[in-house]
Amino acid sequence: METIWRRAQPILRERIGERNYRTWIEPLREAQATDGLLLEAADQFSLEWVARNYLRVIVDALSQLEGDAVDVRLAVNSEVPPVVAAPVGRGPLRAGEV
Repeated sequence: METIWRRAQPILRERIGERNYRTWIEPLREAQATDGLLLEAADQFSLEWVARNYLRVIVDALSQLEGDAVDVRLAVNSEVPPVVAAPVGRGPLRAGEV
């Protein structure tokens, strides 16, 4: 069964653009939560950037799909692969890619 997070991906991609989506949203990982949605970022900087710049967009997209407000929490998980800057014209690179 497809999760609400997976269903929200096309909406988020459209609302914030491909480059921002691939840099900030795509690396987030959905984690087990007893209530609402828990999204994990690779590091504190990414978590704070997403919270400051995209959390409202994420909540709006999820709430649109659910028809009701969705509680979204962010956490750091060092096991999430970090994203590094990519040359212009390419998407972000994951650690270990050249």
